[in-house]
Amino acid sequence: MDDLAVTTTTHIQARWVLSALGDSVSWARMKFKAKKSKCLVLRHGRVAGQVMQIQGEEIPSIYS
Repeated sequence: MDDLAVTTTTHIQARWVLSALGDSVSWARMKFKAKKSKCLVLRHGRVAGQVMQIQGEEIPSIYS
């Protein structure tokens, strides 16, 4: 897999999707490179400082 984009309506859904993706990738004995990924969380049209993680690593924000 080369590229993947996840879009959800709430950060709770995003955490659930990232958890499921992490489990599937771990099952395949692979690992995401969280440092090479970016996330953007918007709340009421403004950038929120919400932290997202995959496989225990923090995904950096676009604005950090």
